[in-house]
Amino acid sequence: MLGILTLIVAVLAYVSPSHGGVSRKVLVLCFAIAIIGIIATVYRMRMVYRMNRARAVLSGRLAEGQRILLAMRSSIPVPTQTQKEEAGGWLQQVEVDIGKYLDESYLRRFQFQVSLESPANPLSLKIESALESIGKFLSELWVS
Repeated sequence: MLGILTLIVAVLAYVSPSHGGVSRKVLVLCFAIAIIGIIATVYRMRMVYRMNRARAVLSGRLAEGQRILLAMRSSIPVPTQTQKEEAGGWLQQVEVDIGKYLDESYLRRFQFQVSLESPANPLSLKIESALESIGKFLSELWVS
């Protein structure tokens, strides 16, 4: 935003002394540059907010998923029906959150990773895969 403001001031300073004043065309040009700058700034701020929100939500989901997986593992050999329902609801909520805060590529990768399952204990493996995906997404989001 500061760069755009500098550009506008430079254009006005350059044109003003040489033409005895600022023409209507120059003012319209400066106004257009300012509008484009404001739009670009708002767009970038929105992206940063969404990424921060995604990190916060996914971090919470990661902790919740780890708790669910630990509870499922403690009730070996078979998770209870309540644990299965909680895990299924958690997986659905993670999918909703990824779709809400991140783009389509993250959602597709998550769905693919979670769809890989084992006959031995498909639900716990889905949870592990989901946790792994969330961890990867968080590391990617911290870089961007």
